[in-house]
Amino acid sequence: AKRDEILNLPLPMEAIDVETFDLHTQKIKMTEVAQKNLNKIAEFLQESPGSCVRVLGSIGPPASTQSLPVSLACAQTVRQALVGQGCKNKIVAKGTGCDADDKDPRCRLIVLSA
Repeated sequence: AKRDEILNLPLPMEAIDVETFDLHTQKIKMTEVAQKNLNKIAEFLQESPGSCVRVLGSIGPPASTQSLPVSLACAQTVRQALVGQGCKNKIVAKGTGCDADDKDPRCRLIVLSA
């Protein structure tokens, strides 16, 4: 139960304009909430080094040709932060594109094996 609670902590990214966002010159930034939650998630993953995790990135509407690459960049940002905090787990980043339920970019974690 605690595992699910930790891994379901929200990981919102700072708002971006998908239409004008340039993946080559701009970076996805995590909100303070995401950074605090990422610390808790990293601590949990360090205690469970055998867990494999998928980070799913998504962005809110409007959908565009940039939706998939930007959502992948969100997921990669979270993955890199977890690795940077010493997580040795297998962590896969995947962009899911536009999610009509999202207002801003966000990521969520799915445990593939524990």
